[in-house]
Amino acid sequence: MQLLNKSAAKNIFAHTWYIYPLLIGLITVIWIWGFQAFHLPGAHESLTLFFATSIRDESFATKLMKTYYAKEKLRQVDAYSCLPTNAGYYAKLQLYLSKSDFLVLDERTIDEFKNYQDRLFVELDDELLEKYSLENYDFYTFVDEESISHKYGIKIKDKTETTYLDQFMTFDTDYDYYVCLSTSSVNLGYKSDKGNDKHDNAITYMKHLLETNQ
Repeated sequence: MQLLNKSAAKNIFAHTWYIYPLLIGLITVIWIWGFQAFHLPGAHESLTLFFATSIRDESFATKLMKTYYAKEKLRQVDAYSCLPTNAGYYAKLQLYLSKSDFLVLDERTIDEFKNYQDRLFVELDDELLEKYSLENYDFYTFVDEESISHKYGIKIKDKTETTYLDQFMTFDTDYDYYVCLSTSSVNLGYKSDKGNDKHDNAITYMKHLLETNQ
C-alpha cells in the first residue's frame, strides 16, 4: 500500500525544503565544535603570559617550551605584551590580569597595586618557595601597615643587565622587572582554589623561565 504518491511527496517537500539545509548546517556546526573541542588544549595544558615589554620575536615561548613540553604535557603557550609607556597599556594590563597564568611586570606597575596586591598576585610564602627551590632569588616585597613583609614577585631582570629575554623583547630600562603569579590561574597547584597539586604548570614554567633567563 502506497502511503504517499509522488504528488503528495512533492507537496510536502515544497513546504518543508528549508528544514534540510538547516539540518545540514546544524550537523556541520556540531561536527566542527566537536573536532575543535577534542583537539584544543585543556585549561591545564596551556599557559597565558603577559609581559610589560614589547615582544619582537614571539618564538621564545616555543623555544622555552621544547624541553618542558613532554614532561609536563604542556601543549600551548601564548605570550602577550605591551610596554608601560604605550597608549592603552593599562587597558591591556587589566584584561590580562584576569586571563594570565603569570605576568612579567616592571616595578612601577606592581607598586601601583599597593594595598590590594594580594587580590592579583599569589603571595610567595616560604612553603611555595621551598617546594619549588625558589629561595635564592631577589623578590618584590611589600611591607604592610603592621610591618609584615609579603613577597609578590621574583626578580627576573635588573634594569642594568642584559639577559636571555633581551634578544626577544624590549624592556623599559628605567625599572627592574619581576615575574608575578596571577591569582586567576588554574595552574597553581596547591595554591589554587580551582586546581590541585598536579596542575602547577604556572609555577614550574615560571621557574623554567627564571632559570633560562639567568
